[in-house]
Amino acid sequence: MEQEKYLLAAAKELYEMLGEDHIDFSYIEKQCGICTNLRLLTGDFGLLEEEILHPLFETWEHFSGSPEYPISAQLQDETPRDLYVTHGGKYVGYQLRMRLSLLSHIIDELENTCSE
Repeated sequence: MEQEKYLLAAAKELYEMLGEDHIDFSYIEKQCGICTNLRLLTGDFGLLEEEILHPLFETWEHFSGSPEYPISAQLQDETPRDLYVTHGGKYVGYQLRMRLSLLSHIIDELENTCSE
């Protein structure tokens, strides 16, 4: 439960940083996704991703079907990995909206877990 609380605090912090009008990339790795940025904020390089985040991704309404690349591609001939790797702007437009939605879902689910 302690890991979940720590992750919840980091997810809220990342959500706030991404929700600002001007994102300060001195604290966010702009070429990396949510998992890496949460690892950097928490300092947890262990099993946080597979044990906690991936199951939460799977319950998100927009889940791509891939825990490694949870944000769905926009084009039919594009995979979620293609979207992640080939599009440099992970924190603009569609990708930003989806990352904020996913972080909101993670926060909601962790708040429910931590309040039990």
